[in-house]
Amino acid sequence: DVPRRVPVLATPPLPAFEGRLFPSASLGLPYSVREPSTSELTRESNRKLIYYLCLLIEKNYGINENRI
Repeated sequence: DVPRRVPVLATPPLPAFEGRLFPSASLGLPYSVREPSTSELTRESNRKLIYYLCLLIEKNYGINENRI
């Protein structure tokens, strides 16, 4: 069984993460409601990393939703 390749659609990073507000430079928030745990920070940064990676790929290869 060969796993089917599923196209990844880039979604912009969300300001709210699992119902809790995190500090965001783009929103200009100086604080968070609660200090995020390390695993939450890692997940958040991983998600942003994947998002910007997708942007980079789209920029380099000219892939966008209209041409799929």
